[in-house]
Amino acid sequence: MASKEDLEAMGITKTMQIKEDYHKKSNNNNTNNQIATVLKAFSIITMIISVITFLILMEDNFYTGLIVGVSGIISGLFILGFAEIIQKLQNIEDNTRK
Repeated sequence: MASKEDLEAMGITKTMQIKEDYHKKSNNNNTNNQIATVLKAFSIITMIISVITFLILMEDNFYTGLIVGVSGIISGLFILGFAEIIQKLQNIEDNTRK
């Protein structure tokens, strides 16, 4: 392998430094997808509302409240999962554009 002086004489280290600076700047630019952010917020709101609905319906009919509460939490978790998938795909796209 060539020495550092030989590489500097060929101008390679300057090119490598530019590439390293580009990658350092690019790694900090993982963008948050707006759709993923909205879905995450919607999923949290869905789960909170389902817990509140469970508490309200629990006084009248426990099993109906339980079904509504559990199904709301499961729905919120599925929506949160889709939001995470969208965010991961955005991160993959950001990393492949380098």
